[in-house]
Amino acid sequence: MKKQLQGISFILFGVLLMMFTMINPWVPIVGSVFKSITLWVGLISGIVGIIFSFMKED
Repeated sequence: MKKQLQGISFILFGVLLMMFTMINPWVPIVGSVFKSITLWVGLISGIVGIIFSFMKED
């Protein structure tokens, strides 16, 4: 059960980063490099979350 909860938290964190990337043009401090980094980190954390949530516990 603990891995499943970690997976769900990774998925939610990935969704949060993707939403931040969508509203990025309205945040003038952040540059375009940070936008691409947050996009990839959000995608990777979502994939890791899906893997963790479907892993079987021993």
